[in-house]
Amino acid sequence: MTNIIISDIKDELILYFDTKDKSINAYTLASTLVALADSAKEANRIINPGYEVEIIVTALEQGSFKAIVKTVFKEVKNLFSAESARAIILSIIAAMLYDKYFAQKQDIVVTINIDTVIVSSQDERMVMPREIYDEKEKLKKSKIVTSKIDSIALSAKNDKRVDSIGYVSSNLSKPEILIRREDIEIAYKEAVFEDADLRENIEISTVEILRAILEKSNRLWEFVWHGNRISAPVVDESFYKKFIDHRITVAPGDKFSVKMKIIQKKDKGSGIFINSKYEIVEVIEHIPRNVEKEFEE
Repeated sequence: MTNIIISDIKDELILYFDTKDKSINAYTLASTLVALADSAKEANRIINPGYEVEIIVTALEQGSFKAIVKTVFKEVKNLFSAESARAIILSIIAAMLYDKYFAQKQDIVVTINIDTVIVSSQDERMVMPREIYDEKEKLKKSKIVTSKIDSIALSAKNDKRVDSIGYVSSNLSKPEILIRREDIEIAYKEAVFEDADLRENIEISTVEILRAILEKSNRLWEFVWHGNRISAPVVDESFYKKFIDHRITVAPGDKFSVKMKIIQKKDKGSGIFINSKYEIVEVIEHIPRNVEKEFEE
Protein backbone atom coordinates (compact mmCIF):
# COMPACT_ATOMS: atom_id res chain seq x y z
CA MET A 1 0.00 0.00 0.00
CA THR A 2 1.40 3.39 -1.04
CA ASN A 3 0.72 6.22 1.42
CA ILE A 4 0.59 9.98 1.53
CA ILE A 5 0.79 11.09 5.18
CA ILE A 6 -0.68 14.56 5.48
CA SER A 7 0.25 14.96 9.15
CA ASP A 8 3.93 15.24 8.15
CA ILE A 9 3.17 18.54 6.39
CA LYS A 10 3.12 21.43 8.88
CA ASP A 11 4.64 24.84 8.21
CA GLU A 12 6.85 23.68 5.33
CA LEU A 13 6.31 21.47 2.32
CA ILE A 14 7.81 20.65 -1.04
CA LEU A 15 5.77 21.23 -4.17
CA TYR A 16 7.17 18.52 -6.43
CA PHE A 17 7.09 18.62 -10.24
CA ASP A 18 8.09 15.40 -11.98
CA THR A 19 9.66 16.71 -15.18
CA LYS A 20 11.57 15.20 -18.07
CA ASP A 21 14.60 17.50 -17.98
CA LYS A 22 14.83 18.70 -14.34
CA SER A 23 13.63 22.17 -15.29
CA ILE A 24 10.29 23.93 -15.44
CA ASN A 25 8.71 26.76 -17.38
CA ALA A 26 8.95 29.99 -15.38
CA TYR A 27 5.29 30.85 -15.99
CA THR A 28 4.20 27.40 -14.78
CA LEU A 29 6.19 27.79 -11.59
CA ALA A 30 5.00 31.35 -10.99
CA SER A 31 1.31 30.68 -11.63
CA THR A 32 1.38 27.54 -9.47
CA LEU A 33 3.06 29.32 -6.56
CA VAL A 34 0.67 32.27 -6.82
CA ALA A 35 -2.32 29.90 -6.72
CA LEU A 36 -0.78 28.16 -3.71
CA ALA A 37 -0.19 31.47 -1.92
CA ASP A 38 -3.70 32.75 -2.70
CA SER A 39 -5.36 29.56 -1.47
CA ALA A 40 -3.24 29.63 1.71
CA LYS A 41 -4.12 33.26 2.46
CA GLU A 42 -7.85 32.70 2.04
CA ALA A 43 -7.74 29.47 4.07
CA ASN A 44 -5.79 31.24 6.80
CA ARG A 45 -8.31 34.11 6.89
CA ILE A 46 -11.03 31.57 7.71
CA ILE A 47 -9.05 29.31 10.07
CA ASN A 48 -6.73 31.76 11.86
CA PRO A 49 -8.58 35.06 12.44
CA GLY A 50 -6.18 37.53 13.99
CA TYR A 51 -3.18 36.35 11.95
CA GLU A 52 -1.84 37.06 8.49
CA VAL A 53 0.09 34.37 6.65
CA GLU A 54 2.94 34.86 4.21
CA ILE A 55 4.05 32.12 1.84
CA ILE A 56 7.77 32.23 1.13
CA VAL A 57 9.88 30.07 -1.19
CA THR A 58 12.94 28.97 0.78
CA ALA A 59 14.63 26.96 -1.97
CA LEU A 60 14.37 25.65 -5.50
CA GLU A 61 15.89 22.24 -6.14
CA GLN A 62 16.17 19.62 -8.83
CA GLY A 63 14.76 16.23 -8.47
CA SER A 64 12.88 16.49 -10.87
CA PHE A 65 12.02 20.06 -9.80
CA LYS A 66 11.08 21.09 -6.26
CA ALA A 67 9.86 24.35 -4.74
CA ILE A 68 10.18 24.37 -0.95
CA VAL A 69 7.61 26.72 0.56
CA LYS A 70 6.98 27.78 4.15
CA THR A 71 4.25 29.60 6.07
CA VAL A 72 5.15 32.59 8.24
CA PHE A 73 2.43 33.92 10.55
CA LYS A 74 2.16 37.56 11.59
CA GLU A 75 -0.13 38.52 14.45
CA VAL A 76 -2.66 41.25 13.79
CA LYS A 77 -3.84 43.18 16.84
CA ASN A 78 -7.48 42.26 17.43
CA LEU A 79 -9.69 40.28 19.78
CA PHE A 80 -8.84 36.93 18.13
CA SER A 81 -5.09 37.17 18.53
CA ALA A 82 -5.07 35.58 21.98
CA GLU A 83 -5.33 32.20 20.25
CA SER A 84 -2.19 30.79 18.67
CA ALA A 85 -2.13 30.41 14.90
CA ARG A 86 -2.63 26.81 13.84
CA ALA A 87 0.10 25.67 11.44
CA ILE A 88 -2.26 23.46 9.45
CA ILE A 89 -2.81 25.57 6.35
CA LEU A 90 -0.37 23.75 4.06
CA SER A 91 -1.62 20.38 5.30
CA ILE A 92 -5.19 21.29 4.35
CA ILE A 93 -4.14 22.50 0.90
CA ALA A 94 -2.23 19.27 0.30
CA ALA A 95 -5.24 17.23 1.39
CA MET A 96 -7.55 19.23 -0.89
CA LEU A 97 -5.27 18.69 -3.89
CA TYR A 98 -5.22 14.92 -3.35
CA ASP A 99 -8.97 14.89 -2.63
CA LYS A 100 -9.93 15.12 -6.30
CA TYR A 101 -7.27 12.58 -7.22
CA PHE A 102 -8.81 9.99 -4.89
CA ALA A 103 -12.39 11.03 -5.69
CA GLN A 104 -12.08 9.92 -9.33
CA LYS A 105 -11.20 6.36 -8.28
CA GLN A 106 -13.97 3.77 -8.34
CA ASP A 107 -13.02 1.86 -5.19
CA ILE A 108 -12.61 4.77 -2.78
CA VAL A 109 -13.27 4.18 0.94
CA VAL A 110 -13.26 6.89 3.63
CA THR A 111 -12.70 5.69 7.20
CA ILE A 112 -13.35 8.34 9.86
CA ASN A 113 -11.87 7.59 13.28
CA ILE A 114 -11.71 9.75 16.42
CA ASP A 115 -8.19 11.03 15.72
CA THR A 116 -7.49 10.16 12.08
CA VAL A 117 -9.21 9.86 8.73
CA ILE A 118 -8.04 7.41 6.05
CA VAL A 119 -9.00 7.83 2.39
CA SER A 120 -8.04 4.66 0.54
CA SER A 121 -8.33 2.96 -2.82
CA GLN A 122 -7.17 -0.50 -3.77
CA ASP A 123 -3.44 0.24 -3.55
CA GLU A 124 -3.11 3.84 -2.30
CA ARG A 125 -4.25 5.76 0.72
CA MET A 126 -4.13 9.24 2.25
CA VAL A 127 -3.90 9.49 6.03
CA MET A 128 -4.59 12.73 7.89
CA PRO A 129 -5.44 13.91 11.42
CA ARG A 130 -9.17 14.35 12.09
CA GLU A 131 -8.58 18.09 12.62
CA ILE A 132 -7.20 18.46 9.09
CA TYR A 133 -10.12 16.52 7.61
CA ASP A 134 -12.74 18.58 9.46
CA GLU A 135 -11.20 21.92 8.46
CA LYS A 136 -10.75 20.70 4.87
CA GLU A 137 -14.45 19.90 4.62
CA LYS A 138 -15.31 23.41 5.82
CA LEU A 139 -12.94 25.05 3.33
CA LYS A 140 -14.42 23.10 0.42
CA LYS A 141 -17.38 25.49 0.73
CA SER A 142 -15.10 28.42 -0.15
CA LYS A 143 -15.14 29.06 -3.89
CA ILE A 144 -11.94 31.10 -3.62
CA VAL A 145 -9.96 28.33 -1.90
CA THR A 146 -11.34 25.61 -4.18
CA SER A 147 -10.66 27.56 -7.37
CA LYS A 148 -7.07 28.29 -6.33
CA ILE A 149 -6.44 24.63 -5.48
CA ASP A 150 -7.77 23.66 -8.90
CA SER A 151 -5.47 26.24 -10.49
CA ILE A 152 -2.42 24.59 -8.89
CA ALA A 153 -3.13 21.30 -10.65
CA LEU A 154 -4.22 22.83 -13.94
CA SER A 155 -1.18 25.13 -14.15
CA ALA A 156 1.05 22.07 -13.93
CA LYS A 157 -1.02 20.16 -16.48
CA ASN A 158 -0.71 22.95 -19.02
CA ASP A 159 3.08 22.56 -19.07
CA LYS A 160 3.83 19.56 -21.28
CA ARG A 161 7.21 19.07 -19.62
CA VAL A 162 5.48 18.22 -16.31
CA ASP A 163 4.50 14.56 -16.13
CA SER A 164 3.03 14.71 -12.61
CA ILE A 165 2.88 16.80 -9.44
CA GLY A 166 2.60 16.18 -5.72
CA TYR A 167 3.22 17.46 -2.24
CA VAL A 168 5.69 16.01 0.20
CA SER A 169 6.87 16.94 3.68
CA SER A 170 10.32 18.52 3.81
CA ASN A 171 11.97 15.39 5.23
CA LEU A 172 11.21 13.28 2.14
CA SER A 173 12.81 13.55 -1.28
CA LYS A 174 9.82 12.53 -3.41
CA PRO A 175 6.05 12.05 -2.87
CA GLU A 176 5.00 8.43 -2.60
CA ILE A 177 1.90 9.32 -4.61
CA LEU A 178 2.22 11.55 -7.67
CA ILE A 179 -0.77 12.97 -9.54
CA ARG A 180 -0.15 12.27 -13.21
CA ARG A 181 -1.27 14.43 -16.15
CA GLU A 182 -3.96 11.92 -17.11
CA ASP A 183 -5.26 11.89 -13.53
CA ILE A 184 -5.52 15.71 -13.56
CA GLU A 185 -7.46 15.62 -16.83
CA ILE A 186 -9.98 13.21 -15.29
CA ALA A 187 -10.17 14.69 -11.79
CA TYR A 188 -10.41 18.32 -12.87
CA LYS A 189 -12.99 18.09 -15.65
CA GLU A 190 -15.33 20.10 -13.41
CA ALA A 191 -12.76 22.47 -11.99
CA VAL A 192 -14.05 25.48 -10.09
CA PHE A 193 -13.01 28.88 -11.42
CA GLU A 194 -13.56 32.43 -10.31
CA ASP A 195 -14.72 35.00 -12.82
CA ALA A 196 -11.66 35.52 -15.01
CA ASP A 197 -12.33 39.25 -15.17
CA LEU A 198 -12.74 39.69 -11.40
CA ARG A 199 -10.55 38.90 -8.45
CA GLU A 200 -10.58 39.63 -4.73
CA ASN A 201 -7.74 40.50 -2.37
CA ILE A 202 -7.75 40.90 1.39
CA GLU A 203 -5.47 43.61 2.75
CA ILE A 204 -4.68 44.78 6.28
CA SER A 205 -4.49 48.57 6.11
CA THR A 206 -5.31 51.87 7.80
CA VAL A 207 -8.09 54.15 6.53
CA GLU A 208 -9.14 57.62 7.65
CA ILE A 209 -12.84 58.37 8.08
CA LEU A 210 -14.35 61.12 5.94
CA ARG A 211 -18.01 60.22 6.38
CA ALA A 212 -19.46 57.70 8.84
CA ILE A 213 -22.80 55.91 8.71
CA LEU A 214 -24.42 55.88 12.16
CA GLU A 215 -26.57 52.83 11.61
CA LYS A 216 -26.02 49.21 10.66
CA SER A 217 -26.60 49.02 6.92
CA ASN A 218 -24.91 48.46 3.58
CA ARG A 219 -24.67 52.21 2.98
CA LEU A 220 -21.21 53.38 2.02
CA TRP A 221 -18.83 55.06 4.42
CA GLU A 222 -16.25 57.37 2.89
CA PHE A 223 -12.55 56.93 3.69
CA VAL A 224 -9.13 58.15 2.65
CA TRP A 225 -6.86 55.22 1.78
CA HIS A 226 -3.31 55.74 0.50
CA GLY A 227 -4.27 59.33 -0.31
CA ASN A 228 -7.30 58.30 -2.38
CA ARG A 229 -10.97 58.83 -1.54
CA ILE A 230 -12.87 55.52 -1.49
CA SER A 231 -16.38 54.40 -0.52
CA ALA A 232 -17.01 51.10 1.27
CA PRO A 233 -19.59 49.48 3.53
CA VAL A 234 -18.54 48.27 6.98
CA VAL A 235 -19.86 44.70 7.35
CA ASP A 236 -18.18 43.81 10.65
CA GLU A 237 -20.95 42.63 13.03
CA SER A 238 -18.75 42.91 16.14
CA PHE A 239 -17.90 46.53 15.32
CA TYR A 240 -21.56 47.53 15.15
CA LYS A 241 -22.27 45.78 18.43
CA LYS A 242 -19.55 47.86 20.11
CA PHE A 243 -20.84 50.94 18.30
CA ILE A 244 -24.45 50.39 19.46
CA ASP A 245 -23.25 49.74 23.02
CA HIS A 246 -21.39 53.10 22.90
CA ARG A 247 -18.03 51.42 23.45
CA ILE A 248 -16.84 53.11 20.25
CA THR A 249 -17.61 56.62 19.03
CA VAL A 250 -16.33 57.76 15.68
CA ALA A 251 -15.87 61.10 13.96
CA PRO A 252 -14.38 62.40 10.72
CA GLY A 253 -10.61 62.34 11.04
CA ASP A 254 -10.57 59.16 13.13
CA LYS A 255 -8.76 56.17 11.66
CA PHE A 256 -9.51 52.47 11.49
CA SER A 257 -7.01 49.65 11.22
CA VAL A 258 -9.02 47.30 9.03
CA LYS A 259 -9.15 44.08 7.10
CA MET A 260 -10.40 45.27 3.70
CA LYS A 261 -11.67 43.25 0.76
CA ILE A 262 -10.60 44.79 -2.55
CA ILE A 263 -12.50 43.69 -5.65
CA GLN A 264 -10.55 44.24 -8.84
CA LYS A 265 -11.87 44.21 -12.40
CA LYS A 266 -9.74 43.49 -15.46
CA ASP A 267 -9.42 46.32 -17.96
CA LYS A 268 -10.21 44.75 -21.33
CA GLY A 269 -7.79 46.97 -23.21
CA SER A 270 -4.66 46.55 -21.10
CA GLY A 271 -5.47 43.33 -19.20
CA ILE A 272 -4.54 45.10 -15.95
CA PHE A 273 -6.68 44.51 -12.86
CA ILE A 274 -8.01 47.80 -11.44
CA ASN A 275 -9.61 48.32 -8.01
CA SER A 276 -13.37 48.71 -8.48
CA LYS A 277 -15.04 48.04 -5.09
CA TYR A 278 -14.06 47.93 -1.43
CA GLU A 279 -15.54 46.34 1.67
CA ILE A 280 -14.45 46.68 5.29
CA VAL A 281 -14.65 43.09 6.47
CA GLU A 282 -13.25 43.69 9.96
CA VAL A 283 -12.44 46.73 12.07
CA ILE A 284 -9.31 45.66 13.92
CA GLU A 285 -8.68 48.88 15.84
CA HIS A 286 -10.26 52.32 16.21
CA ILE A 287 -7.70 55.13 16.31
CA PRO A 288 -9.26 58.43 17.51
CA ARG A 289 -7.98 61.67 16.00
CA ASN A 290 -5.64 63.76 18.12
CA VAL A 291 -7.75 66.93 17.94
CA GLU A 292 -11.45 66.44 18.62
CA LYS A 293 -13.95 68.09 16.31
CA GLU A 294 -17.71 68.22 16.25
CA PHE A 295 -19.12 65.09 14.59
CA GLU A 296 -20.88 65.58 11.28
CA GLU A 297 -23.01 63.00 9.52
